[in-house]
Amino acid sequence: MTLPLTRETIQRLAKECKSVDWKNAETIAQLQARQYSDPRSREYANHGLGRRLQFIGRSIEFIFEVTPPDAKLVSIDQSAHASIIVQSHITNVFGALDNLARIWVYENSMRRDDGRSIPETWFGMGPGNKFVRSSLPSNAKRFLEDSSEWFKYLESFRHSLAHRIPLYVPHATISDVDAERAAQDLTETQNDAIKSGNLGAYSKALHEQAALGEFIPIIIHSYSEGSPIIYYHGQMLNDLHTVIDLTNMVLASLP
Repeated sequence: MTLPLTRETIQRLAKECKSVDWKNAETIAQLQARQYSDPRSREYANHGLGRRLQFIGRSIEFIFEVTPPDAKLVSIDQSAHASIIVQSHITNVFGALDNLARIWVYENSMRRDDGRSIPETWFGMGPGNKFVRSSLPSNAKRFLEDSSEWFKYLESFRHSLAHRIPLYVPHATISDVDAERAAQDLTETQNDAIKSGNLGAYSKALHEQAALGEFIPIIIHSYSEGSPIIYYHGQMLNDLHTVIDLTNMVLASLP
């Protein structure tokens, strides 16, 4: 069962959101100031990882504007916009780790034992990217090991988004039994309206259904696949902190 956020949590999230810009700027400045030995590293640092960090920061700012964590009711359009923002965020968090892995590999001139370049599927920081992980400094290895649950969440949402079911922010969550029954009836009304081509009736039933529940800021993908239910404001902030922390560890250990 999902519950509304507490007042203390909402205040903490708002405070953390205000610190996104300067934390991001510091790491991006480090990426841009460094002298890279491989031109590919420079490309991935400035136009890959650095750009993704900017997009991640903006997605956090946008999500707080479109669906504030203390919102009690949002429109269907707002929930759609929030879904798009979260989808962009997940894509860039996953891509940021790939970019960071490439910088590490290229700056260390890493190849397979037989001298050949490593295949594309070996790049990344996830549990399956053993070649890259095994070469990282000890503090980064420990950090990644301690982040195993975070990677489960990230891969679950990224792979569903890319290959199966797109991520979705429900515009309302219904917990009352009578309201749930009414919502099911309105779903049937919507289906009947679609079959008969009555768009007016469909729109009316859709908006009546939206008014039954309360907005709770969560993200899911597939109910049938047992999707985790994530409160996205705090998760998106945590994602940024995770990428920044790992980036700083890797940059500090580059040759």
